[in-house]
Amino acid sequence: PGDVDTSAWYVLVNRNSGKALDVYNLSTANEADIVQWTRNDGSQQQWRFEESGNGYYQLKSRLSGKVLDV
Repeated sequence: PGDVDTSAWYVLVNRNSGKALDVYNLSTANEADIVQWTRNDGSQQQWRFEESGNGYYQLKSRLSGKVLDV
């Protein structure tokens, strides 16, 4: 993603829907549902880009500390 601050937390918002990437129901479980939800800037909507090598990044949830798997 170009220049990204790996120490910052981001809220990712869909340009079409205006909704944010959200960990559904504040879940901290493995395989939690990830949904689009009205932006509220809560920890369930905050994500950090973490370097995983070779120019790749993972998205880490502030709420659970787990990374997004798609």
